[in-house]
Amino acid sequence: MDRLWFGRMYSFLRPGKQPFPWMDRLFDRLVAGSPPALADLPTGAGKTDIAVVWLIALAYFGSVGGASCQPVPRRLIWVVNRRVLVAQIYRLADS
Repeated sequence: MDRLWFGRMYSFLRPGKQPFPWMDRLFDRLVAGSPPALADLPTGAGKTDIAVVWLIALAYFGSVGGASCQPVPRRLIWVVNRRVLVAQIYRLADS
């Protein structure tokens, strides 16, 4: 898919940060219509930014429609058993 577009959008939404390679692959999967059921990544891998990747995929689908992209799920379910991570994802979404 359009990884350059993804990289630009990610840098715009997360100033000073570059996406990890797995984020590029996640974006590709989302716009290809095969989102993963689970994201099992180690600590420090940037899991919180899954919300950013998902938002970018939604925007990409909105900009190109069904021409070169499958529908992206409109809901992201975030299940975590740590309150600090819930607060972190809330701050990320609120900014």
